[in-house]
Amino acid sequence: QGYIRQCRKHTGMFTVAQLATIFGNIEDIYKFQRKFLKDLEKQYNKEEPHLSEIGSCFLQHQEGFAIYSEYCNNHPGACVELSNLMKQSKYRHFFEACRLLQQMIDIALDGFLLTPVQKICKYPLQLAELLKYTTQEHR
Repeated sequence: QGYIRQCRKHTGMFTVAQLATIFGNIEDIYKFQRKFLKDLEKQYNKEEPHLSEIGSCFLQHQEGFAIYSEYCNNHPGACVELSNLMKQSKYRHFFEACRLLQQMIDIALDGFLLTPVQKICKYPLQLAELLKYTTQEHR
């Protein structure tokens, strides 16, 4: 949210269309992930982890994951738009200042924008791994 908030404050630097192209529906993904995490935490059984119902949480939220499709489809255009902006030093300095202001880990905006794409690709692998250790009666 740090990047988006700062970009919106600087209306002279960015058009609404540029922000929509660069960030897509990342705020929707953030809201979805917060809800999903909250529900995952409810399903997790600390005392008996093997009784956790993580899979049911994925099933409950399966339609919500569709928002990643829009984001992933938009991502190449976001990279092009960001690359074009970064050719100008004022944008390079602006985004670096945003990162430092928010005390973000050492990750540039392009890496930050790649995170949702990477995350959605990991879920099938994590679910497959989870399934390997799930007893037949819990499938």
